[in-house]
Amino acid sequence: MNPLEELKNWHQNGILSKIFYDWLLKNLDVETWRLEEGESKEEKVDDFILQKILKGRLLDYLILVASSETVLIKELKTIFKQFLNNKARENNSEELQLYRKVKEILENPKFKIFKDLPDFRFKIFGLANWKNQEQKDFYYSEEKVKEIAYRSRLNYKFNSQINSPIISKEELENLIVEIFELTNSILNFEQIFNFIKTKITLLNHKIFSIDELNDQGTSFKENLADKEKFDFEEKEHAKDVSLQILNFLTDRQKQVLALVLKFNDQKNLTELGKLLNFSKSTIENEKKEIQKIVSKLSKNLSTETKMVLLENLHEKLLEIYKDFAFLEEKE
Repeated sequence: MNPLEELKNWHQNGILSKIFYDWLLKNLDVETWRLEEGESKEEKVDDFILQKILKGRLLDYLILVASSETVLIKELKTIFKQFLNNKARENNSEELQLYRKVKEILENPKFKIFKDLPDFRFKIFGLANWKNQEQKDFYYSEEKVKEIAYRSRLNYKFNSQINSPIISKEELENLIVEIFELTNSILNFEQIFNFIKTKITLLNHKIFSIDELNDQGTSFKENLADKEKFDFEEKEHAKDVSLQILNFLTDRQKQVLALVLKFNDQKNLTELGKLLNFSKSTIENEKKEIQKIVSKLSKNLSTETKMVLLENLHEKLLEIYKDFAFLEEKE
């Protein structure tokens, strides 16, 4: 089995062969799999394929830089390791921690399930001492929850944010009771959880309470600004690397790369050679040189930055060749 050919077939036809899937499963066996309880390696690889390889232009990038099986394995392992680390951080996010806490608290004797449904998000809960309580209009409940005071975060060390308890279990339980008492309504889990999130600041979540933001002053706003600055710097870094790559390439290599990106691997080497009046071997050799340069200059970039890099290269080559006018000259 030739992994490069299988990768190319996947890229062209959109079908991942069983033999290449097994090859991926074998060669992505890095030191740290970070499997959740009950999760299989196959499930992790499936997530990787769906969320990473098929997202954006990662297949395009792999086709471009994979000059050999060794290079392909190295690139895939690097990207896969980043994927595992990112998933691990997501699994330790404050929102997920809070979700687990709320779920655990609702199982205690103070609360009971009024309607049991297969999907936990839609199970309907209320206070244990309620008998035939009705579910009020959501907008009424939402207005009532606005009257509830914001909860302050528990203090924690700067370097242990990911393990921050956020709010004590006792305080969280009191908040849930207060939500039920004030709304005087049974609620599904998703409604309860969303109401709670409006009363607590989650530092790695999109929703932030206004009161907490004001209490923390500029330091909290600076954290958000740092994230935006990081994204901007990553994009700028990708632009810089794309310019470096173009500076290393000869004019002929730029033309070859332009066609590779334009036709997205839909034309073979012979067809590309005819478009440029080059032989198949010339295109093949130039492509290998391009792969070496791109791989070398992009090896320390994150997966996301590599995707931006590919877009930048495509845009720059479009600017240089003005919609590939050099092809018209050769026709």
